[in-house]
Amino acid sequence: MLERFPNEQNSTEIVETTCAGRIVIISKKELLDKSAEFGSLECFRYILLNFGEIDKDTLLNAFFGGNKEIIQMCLDKLGKLKQEDVCSAICRAIQGFKQNIFEWIVEEHCSRQFRRVLSVIIVYY
Repeated sequence: MLERFPNEQNSTEIVETTCAGRIVIISKKELLDKSAEFGSLECFRYILLNFGEIDKDTLLNAFFGGNKEIIQMCLDKLGKLKQEDVCSAICRAIQGFKQNIFEWIVEEHCSRQFRRVLSVIIVYY
């Protein structure tokens, strides 16, 4: 059962009481990142509308989750993927076994030179 702190508008945490009576504190940021990581569009939208803030970690978790709508929402908020973040995005897509996301990142966000290097690496391995 989720309970909110009395000043729920300003709170950054949610308290969950488990069936064993333990209290678990979950940050709202963590909820948004987890919904992105699991690719849950409905949860992501709800959390974002109610109390979420998108940042670079949210975007990288979205690459792991593989939901293109969530990725696009993050990119709309943060702007174009920076060149120094491309490798992290590729790594997260590979970790999540999201080949289509990996290919999309390479096609849309990698320079021609980087694609050549990447193709040599892939052929080698």
